[in-house]
Amino acid sequence: MGTYGLDESEIADILEELEFESHCKGDFWRETFILGSIEYLDRLVKKGAYIYTEKAKEIKKFVKDIE
Repeated sequence: MGTYGLDESEIADILEELEFESHCKGDFWRETFILGSIEYLDRLVKKGAYIYTEKAKEIKKFVKDIE
């Protein structure tokens, strides 16, 4: 896995280019989408990606608060 340094807008652009919304059937909660995104990042880490964060404790608290 390479280092790309994407920002939030670039990630959103990629999801839009992939027509990601066509895979989202029905309605869902924003919180569920965020939790799914965090799980996806965890899966990337298990595959060997290094996902930078300076907010690991804050993210864990955030996940706990919204679950």
